[in-house]
Amino acid sequence: MPERVVFLGFINSFLALLCLFFLCKKDKNVKVILFLLLDSFIISMPPYFPMKGFTFYTPSYFFYQFFPFIRVYVRLGVFVLLFTTLLSSYLVKHFLSKENHKLWRIIVIIIFAGAIFEFLPDFKSATDLRTIPPVYQWLKEQPGNFIVAEYPEAFDLQVGLIFQRFHEKPLFNMPSGEPRYKLWVSVKDLTSPDARRVLKEEKVKYVIYHLTDLAYNPYDDWRFFRFAKTPTVKQERDIELAGFKKVAQFPEAVVYGL
Repeated sequence: MPERVVFLGFINSFLALLCLFFLCKKDKNVKVILFLLLDSFIISMPPYFPMKGFTFYTPSYFFYQFFPFIRVYVRLGVFVLLFTTLLSSYLVKHFLSKENHKLWRIIVIIIFAGAIFEFLPDFKSATDLRTIPPVYQWLKEQPGNFIVAEYPEAFDLQVGLIFQRFHEKPLFNMPSGEPRYKLWVSVKDLTSPDARRVLKEEKVKYVIYHLTDLAYNPYDDWRFFRFAKTPTVKQERDIELAGFKKVAQFPEAVVYGL
């Protein structure tokens, strides 16, 4: 999951709420933890919320103006999990301090077993990258040490680097923070003559035009932009007129040569 998603756990959250209900007025430490939890939650919120033409700014927006070295305040959301767990722990400690502690020990063991089960990874939802897509198998078979550009612009570079270990060809793609990233302004449209010229200057030999998401992630905000639609007949004609030649076709990608 991305860094902005924090799973608190249903059992953990339920125990924390019970702790607030039974112990908030009795224990000063619980009040302190609750205060820290609320602060962590508020600070880790997105910087603003657009709503019906208005923009509502949160504290993280203003904190960033004074402390820009903390680049992503949402990462502080992990403290929400920490303080929620502390509240649950206080409730468990309260249960174990009762006279019939043997019964409560059994109950606590059952609770912990359920909590552990909640946090076990779901292997069915994992992305399996062990199968090499045919386009990369074809790419590995091509002789020479040439540069490859992977399209569209929002193609996940991390996925491309994973499969690069297999085909071992240099990539034109670069992180968005690099100065060279501005080259995408000229090359993102393959029907433009400038695209071929710039790619040629960058010594790119093949363009891989992805038609499917090779590593689907439901939490990826850009998941709908990681791949492109299959080019229409007109688009393919325009791409060829711009100087690109289709050299291979696969279910998951089209390969154009320069």
